[in-house]
Amino acid sequence: MSEIEKIDSISSKEKVEQSSQNNDFLEIQTKTDKKQTKLIDSYLFAIFSVFGVIFMSLVLVFQIWLTPIKVVGSSMQPTINVSITSEADEEHCDVVYYTKQDSYSSDDIVIVENTNNKYVPTSDTQTIEYIIKRIVATPGQTIRFCRDDKSDDSMLYYYIRVLDENGNDTGFEDTTIKEEMCFSRTDIETIINNYKRATNENSLNYSQATANFYKRYYSMFYNIFEKAFDNLDNGILYEYTVPENEYFVMGDNRNISQDSRFFGSVDVDDIAGYVVLHIPYGQNIWQAIWKKITYAI
Repeated sequence: MSEIEKIDSISSKEKVEQSSQNNDFLEIQTKTDKKQTKLIDSYLFAIFSVFGVIFMSLVLVFQIWLTPIKVVGSSMQPTINVSITSEADEEHCDVVYYTKQDSYSSDDIVIVENTNNKYVPTSDTQTIEYIIKRIVATPGQTIRFCRDDKSDDSMLYYYIRVLDENGNDTGFEDTTIKEEMCFSRTDIETIINNYKRATNENSLNYSQATANFYKRYYSMFYNIFEKAFDNLDNGILYEYTVPENEYFVMGDNRNISQDSRFFGSVDVDDIAGYVVLHIPYGQNIWQAIWKKITYAI
C-alpha cells in the first residue's frame, strides 16, 4: 500500500470516528434538551396548578362564604360611594362583600337588616332592606357626646368619646368621618315638629311606619341634642351605655346619616355581617383583592 493510500485510509477512519463522536454528542444533547423541556413543563404545570387552586378557592369563597351587595346612598362617604352624583344614583355605586359572624369589633363596617322598617323607615308599602354603618361602640361600652367649644346659640358642634366597661377612655378617634359633626337649632326644631305630628292621631302627614320611627327615636334625640342648646356650657351632652348583644353604629357621613344616634343600638341578630371586601365603582373584584393584599403587606 502506497503512502498516499495509507494516509487516505487513516483520514477515512478519523472521519468515521469524528462522525461517531458527533452523533454521540448530538444524542447526549438531545437527551439533555428533552430533560430540560420536561423540567420546564413540570414547572409550568406546577405554577398553573397553584394558580388554578387559588382561583377555584377564591370562586368558592365568593360564592359560599361572602355575600355581595350594592351600596346606595352617601351615608358612608368618604369611605364608600364617593362616585355617586346624588342620593338616588344607583349607577355609580360601590359593591361590598360581607360575611356573618357571632360577634363584631369596633370600627367594623356592618350590614344591618332593616326588616319591617325596624331602624330606618320609608313608607308602608316600601322598605329599605339593609343599611350599612360602622360600629363605634360594642356591648358594655359607653359612648359620650361632648360639646365642641365652637358651638353657639345657632349651631351645635360635637364629638364623641368611647369608654370601656370601667369608664376608661378607649382612645377611639373619628378618623374616617367626612366632616365634623354638627346640628343647627333649625334641625332640632324640625325633628321636634316631626315628632309632634307623628304623635298626633289626627295627623295625616306621615305613613304609619314613619310615625312609629319618630316616636321611637325621639327620646334619644331629645336627650342628646335639644337639651344641649339649653346648656351650652355643659361639656358632656349625653352618655349612652350599649346593652348586651347590641352595637352602636354610625355612618361616616355623620351629618346626613340616620344611625344609632336616632334609633338606638342595633341587635346583633339584625347584623347580616361585616364587610370583608370593598369594590369601589370602576374597579373589578381582582383589582380590589390585589389592593387589599398589597395594603396588608
